[in-house]
Amino acid sequence: MGDIKEQLKYRAYRFSISVVKFVSTLPNELKSANETRYWLGILRDATSADKEQVNILLKEATELANILGASLLTLKNKR
Repeated sequence: MGDIKEQLKYRAYRFSISVVKFVSTLPNELKSANETRYWLGILRDATSADKEQVNILLKEATELANILGASLLTLKNKR
């Protein structure tokens, strides 16, 4: 498949959602990922939780936030 717009159209068709709805959810998802990072940091620093396990989750949340942020920037630049 070609460019990102065509890929989004295909995904929207396959999953029965509109491209507009798909794109409009990304900012909320990024906000949720960042909030998760915040709370995981508090959990790690303020409790006796297994710091190694929390750091693994924190790394995952950071990677997801980075992916979502990059996706938003890509979509904004394509418009």
